[in-house]
Amino acid sequence: MNIGKLINLISAQIPNLAQLPFYGLSSVLPKKKNRWVFGSWFGDKYSDNSRFFFEYSIECQDIDAIWISKNRSLVSELKSRGINAHYFRSLKAIYYQMTAEMAFFTQSISADLYSPAIAGKSKKIQLWHGLPIKKIMRDAATGEPTSKSVRFIRKCFPFLGHRQDYVISTSEETTDIFASAFGLERQQILCSGLPRNDVFQKRSSAKEDKPFKVLYAPTFRGDVGDSLDMFSDFGFDIDKVDKVLCEQDIQLFIRMHPVNKPPNHISEAIGKSRNISFSDGVDVYDEIDSYDCLITDFSGIYLDFIITERPIIFAPFDFSSYMNNDRSLYYKYEQVTLAPYCYTWEEILDALLALNSNNNFDSIQLDYQRIKNKFHSPRTDGLSNCERLFNMLDFIVRSNTR
Repeated sequence: MNIGKLINLISAQIPNLAQLPFYGLSSVLPKKKNRWVFGSWFGDKYSDNSRFFFEYSIECQDIDAIWISKNRSLVSELKSRGINAHYFRSLKAIYYQMTAEMAFFTQSISADLYSPAIAGKSKKIQLWHGLPIKKIMRDAATGEPTSKSVRFIRKCFPFLGHRQDYVISTSEETTDIFASAFGLERQQILCSGLPRNDVFQKRSSAKEDKPFKVLYAPTFRGDVGDSLDMFSDFGFDIDKVDKVLCEQDIQLFIRMHPVNKPPNHISEAIGKSRNISFSDGVDVYDEIDSYDCLITDFSGIYLDFIITERPIIFAPFDFSSYMNNDRSLYYKYEQVTLAPYCYTWEEILDALLALNSNNNFDSIQLDYQRIKNKFHSPRTDGLSNCERLFNMLDFIVRSNTR
């Protein structure tokens, strides 16, 4: 390494050097029993598994549950609702994180919380944000060796890397995958089910005939903030689609992945339509159980929705391109999805009309059950996922104090 690169490398570590004392102090500070800190989605959202388990924990006796966020506006909003929330680098937040018995997150500690403040005996619980169809973490690595300088920096500043003591899963199948992806032992994978999926236990068995509500939720592509056009290139004639949906009393809601956005001209056209709109609530799991049908491609959201045993239309428009440019899958696509597949919006429209006119899904129940049971272990304990996870963590704490 030449002198210039060495100087640049050292200069880049000045912020990390400033944070190192927090990590050292957190390593020696005693942890306060039942103090749990939570964060989610890069510290920017109050959503997903962290949110649902946080709200469950609030109701549990003696648990001091604290929400940590990097979004000052969100902190103010949560506080106005009586929620114990703090900005991640405020003195109180740093103290709470340093003394937390457990820390919960959906991306990583460094993304969702203030990583230097979480060390020592704090248990780090990775709740993750989806079930594994696309390869993730170590399994998605390119295989290129990490440079010596990067390895040295990570050794000097342990708070920069991914850290988790436990990861939650939903079945034996997903337990094996998460153990591989995160480089953990199987006993570090807690097969509790996802807290966000408790919404399906509360649904009403009654179904309204009209309107037929459909959610289109494509997976993440490219980089954070990328514009994503899954419409123009695949025959999305908005006037035709909207006209047919109106005639059939079908409402189509579009929900892009949180880190992607559609092109402006698509957003403007959808804004002028009658039966097509964006689903832009903070958390899709507040509404997911209200839909009669899901359209998706490679998004793990279908493995949540399949719990409902309602129809799913698979539309892998750009299958070859996605496999080559984004990420590979753990399975052959045909093994864990349901044919027939739609490759244009015209084919999607035909599939929707067939579903809406028939409304009889008995023919797909066996295939649904096969996939559902693969990714969601049948439960006989009568517990919610939140309650099951709470009991598992309680057992871990009691075992460590014996």
